[in-house]
Amino acid sequence: MAWPWMAVVPLVIVAYYGIYLYAWQGERLGDRRIWVGAGSALLLVVVAFLYVNNITLMLTPDRWHDIYDSHSNGLFLNGEEDTLVPRLFHFLVAAPAVAGAALVVYALFIKNRSPEGYWTWAARYGAIWFWSSP
Repeated sequence: MAWPWMAVVPLVIVAYYGIYLYAWQGERLGDRRIWVGAGSALLLVVVAFLYVNNITLMLTPDRWHDIYDSHSNGLFLNGEEDTLVPRLFHFLVAAPAVAGAALVVYALFIKNRSPEGYWTWAARYGAIWFWSSP
C-alpha cells in the first residue's frame, strides 16, 4: 500500500486547508461552506482508514511477500481483513472520547491560570465529549 500510504500527508494538508478555509472564510463561502467542511471531514476519515489498513496489514507480516508478488504496483489495500471495519469504527469513535479527556486534563491544568469561566467551560465541554462518545 505504498501509494495510498504516501498520500496520507497530502490528504491531511488538503483537509487542514479546508478546515482553515471553513473557519476563517466561512461567510465568504456561503452555501459551499458545508461542502468544504464535509470534504475535510471525509478526507480525515480516509486518512483514518489508511492508518487502520496499514495497522491491520502490520499484524500479518507472513502475507507481505505474497501481497507484493501479486500487487507490486503499491496499490494494495487490506480489504479482506475481517477486523478492518470494526477497527476503523473503534478508531473513529474513540477519538472524541480521548479529545474530551484531554480537554478535561487541560482545564484542570489551567485552572489557577485562567478566568474561572474559561476553565469550567473547557472542563464541562470535555466531559460532555468524553461521556457522550458511543
